[in-house]
Amino acid sequence: AQLADASRSLGRLDVVIGGPPCQGFSLSGKRDIADTRNALFEHYLRFVDALRPPFAIMENVRLLTSMKNVSGAFVKDKILTAFQRHAYKVRLFEINAKDYGLPQHRERVLFIAVRKDLCLEPSAPDKTHGAPGDLFEHAPFRRFADACSDLPYLESGDISDDQLHVAVKHPHHVIEWLWDVPEGCSAHANSNVDMRPPSGYNTTYKRQVWNEPASTVQTTFGMISGCRNVHPIATRSLTIREAARIQSFPDSFSFSGNLGAIRTGIGNAMPPLLALRLATHLKRQLLNLVEVPGRAWDRRRGDGGVD
Repeated sequence: AQLADASRSLGRLDVVIGGPPCQGFSLSGKRDIADTRNALFEHYLRFVDALRPPFAIMENVRLLTSMKNVSGAFVKDKILTAFQRHAYKVRLFEINAKDYGLPQHRERVLFIAVRKDLCLEPSAPDKTHGAPGDLFEHAPFRRFADACSDLPYLESGDISDDQLHVAVKHPHHVIEWLWDVPEGCSAHANSNVDMRPPSGYNTTYKRQVWNEPASTVQTTFGMISGCRNVHPIATRSLTIREAARIQSFPDSFSFSGNLGAIRTGIGNAMPPLLALRLATHLKRQLLNLVEVPGRAWDRRRGDGGVD
């Protein structure tokens, strides 16, 4: 009833965009096939069904494509079938944020759906950026340095005039493990076994690379022990300002909540620049939208019906 009321009050919408929780699919989580969050896409589709927009987009981590449910079926196939059951044409697109001008390697999957009564096929925006040798086809990838090189240099515990560009203070022994670790390497690879962390993976206690797109910003970017969270040059984890820039948030963006909530919000966010690329593509699609004359939406049939 609430969804029906919302549909009437909102009127026509062009698109519904959602991102059900990814923790059940991500390597950062347990990838538990019984995780109840893995089925929350069905609730997203309840909104799509109630609002009936021309377009629907669902975003998640790329590893969703390899995840199975308790019945042994691929979750991606269940999602594709569910969209089709709700009378949407749908395609799955695997994208990387660095291909669209972000200074970050961030792989995601997009389910892009178009209502079946419309003369359009699901499509994703063309890539705008590529490797340096691809100069005449795309602009070069943006790098960690492009996002952060003008920020004040900070070591562990240092502060700056920017309240969001403040370095976490790390234990001395952890700084010793990482002090001589080169860019792109982990303290777990130290030749001196006494200088290796006692636990973790080769992706933890690992430096980013200055002249490459940054690694994926996660909610734990403030933890030096996390996955690729060490600054390329300074021996510390990323600051909130650095993570926000890598995610393409402008410095003028106002974050709310405590520092933990801000970190979580940044790590979970769809990067604004990537959202803009997608929205611009959809706008072009909407301007080219052709509705079939003499056909009206019939929700009971799940297709266009003759007037």
